[in-house]
Amino acid sequence: MSLKLVTLSIATLSSAAFAETYDLSTVVNPENQNKIIAEMIDTFKKGVVDKSTPVTLSGNFEVNEKNRLTAINVEKVGFKVINVPLIGTYQTEASIKAVINDDNCKDIKITHTAVLKGAPSFVNPIFATDLKNNAAKAIEIFIKNSELSKNCAKESYTVIFN
Repeated sequence: MSLKLVTLSIATLSSAAFAETYDLSTVVNPENQNKIIAEMIDTFKKGVVDKSTPVTLSGNFEVNEKNRLTAINVEKVGFKVINVPLIGTYQTEASIKAVINDDNCKDIKITHTAVLKGAPSFVNPIFATDLKNNAAKAIEIFIKNSELSKNCAKESYTVIFN
């Protein structure tokens, strides 16, 4: 029984040791941020990014022992959108957490979404619903337009000639 406990402890410690956490600022620069937010807004058809207001981003990501992306924790992303239909301007801060279940970053499971603040405040419940419904697509866009894509396996094919 003691050997089983030791083996289990070693397995637990070694798997924890392989999970590395890094700051999102190491893979996303201001140009990436603007591109990410712009593509999200274009994809979801909800206005235009106000380029006069800086996009803010904080959070981290995890990779496994193969240096493959396993999780993203966007603690706070802030941006301002103009020309929103029926609203005009909306400025918000939100958070998203996701687990990546495969090496090629296609199986994204959202574990948390929240609107931290927004103005005008009556838009927050609408944005919260949109965020919840589109968070996986938003994370996919985020990965594609940042250096995080380097931590995803590329699809490859084997061609056999007879």
